[in-house]
Amino acid sequence: MADLILGPLVDVTISKVISVTTKQLNLAVGFKQELKKFRVVLSMVRGVLQDAEEKKLTGRGNKVQEVVQLLIDSSDDQRLPVVSIVGMGGIGKPAMAKLVYNNELIEKHFHKKMWVCVSENFDEKQILAMMLKPLITNENDHVDFENQEAVVQKLKKMLEEKNYLLILDDVWNEEKPKWDNLRNCLLGIGKKGGSRVLVTTRIEKVDSIMGIGKRGGSRDKEEAMGARLSEKATIQELQLVFRETSNGSEDRCKQDEDIWEGLQPHSNLKGLTIISYCGKCCPSWMLESIPSLSLSNETKVEIKNCKNLKNIAYSSLQKLIIQGCEGLAGAEVGPGAMKSLKEVHIRSCGKLKNLSRISKLQFLETLDLEECRELRIRNDARFASTCLQELNISDRDKLMSMPGIDGLYSLKKIEIIKCEELKSMGKGFSTVTCLKDLVISCCNGLMSFPSLHGLSSLQKFAISECGVLNSPFGMLD
Repeated sequence: MADLILGPLVDVTISKVISVTTKQLNLAVGFKQELKKFRVVLSMVRGVLQDAEEKKLTGRGNKVQEVVQLLIDSSDDQRLPVVSIVGMGGIGKPAMAKLVYNNELIEKHFHKKMWVCVSENFDEKQILAMMLKPLITNENDHVDFENQEAVVQKLKKMLEEKNYLLILDDVWNEEKPKWDNLRNCLLGIGKKGGSRVLVTTRIEKVDSIMGIGKRGGSRDKEEAMGARLSEKATIQELQLVFRETSNGSEDRCKQDEDIWEGLQPHSNLKGLTIISYCGKCCPSWMLESIPSLSLSNETKVEIKNCKNLKNIAYSSLQKLIIQGCEGLAGAEVGPGAMKSLKEVHIRSCGKLKNLSRISKLQFLETLDLEECRELRIRNDARFASTCLQELNISDRDKLMSMPGIDGLYSLKKIEIIKCEELKSMGKGFSTVTCLKDLVISCCNGLMSFPSLHGLSSLQKFAISECGVLNSPFGMLD
């Protein structure tokens, strides 16, 4: 790394030395020849340094090819994937981007290429204008570059049914709305699904702000660890999107497990989203047994469409969302989460049968269970949390009785929908004096309902399509 920094620094220094020496030697008579020799020597030094830098960049061939493959990968289903080159100033990010820009595969794959040096002023209108200017070859083709809509329409016309590569060099922008505005404009330009954006930046936070699609295409644990996410204290939210596949082979499962294990984030992380993961288990750093690797107790974890995942184990976090994990059989709650977890949302997990520890969460505020048809709750189950405010249960075939809600003085909303086997609502309704909303729908097996006497805070009471249940008016006595 030092030699890459040394080149530009010495180059600037040499230029200054030549300039100062010229001024000084010109004052003396008979030193013109010495000055000429001095220029030759300094130029040789500069040439050696530039040659060393070029060799260093040439040695990066594998990394350049990785970036090229990410950019031309047609299997990515994002509408405008973004690839980033991140690093401190002076390490040659623009030079690497130029090697990618001029790569033969890139030349063949993209109809048009555009390079915009963004620097500190991230101006969406100016970026769009700089994209358009090199495309206009007809001098009579006039465009009002101050009119952003006119520029966008011209880009759409000139890039119609064409895919393009846009390189945004030296991005400093940390304001997400600005990137969102530019991205919304770019989405309507060019061939759908074929264009790519390559970003060079020295700011780690730009990764999460710009919604970076990929940073290196990790293939194994070693490559994943090379991303050094555990050192990226500025990353607040991390989304890992694995390549979706219908073939959940053992090799593919092991590969995904190794990659997720290697992508351990910094403990400052506030949000972790995992999508289409093919592995069967969670990484070790999510477990309470390794406190130094565990997540913060303020973290939100969202796991979606991970069809092979058998069990989820987690330590300290605040919000857990699980959706579309068809193979999930259980969720283990670590000691830290017993005190930190406040929200649990589980949807479309058809094989999930046991959530016995969920009811023991001490500070649970929201429990949302939807389309978990095999999930059973014991008749004598009780919620340990007196903080529970919202309870939503729907599409539960095996639910025959509700857990006791006595003592849940903070409970404000209960919603029970499409629980066909539900026979009774459980005990304790008279104690939930803060209850405001009570909705019961499509529970045809419901035989009885407790009295609502004493629920002085109740504002909404809706019961429908519960055919076997006798008239509900007696409940209000």
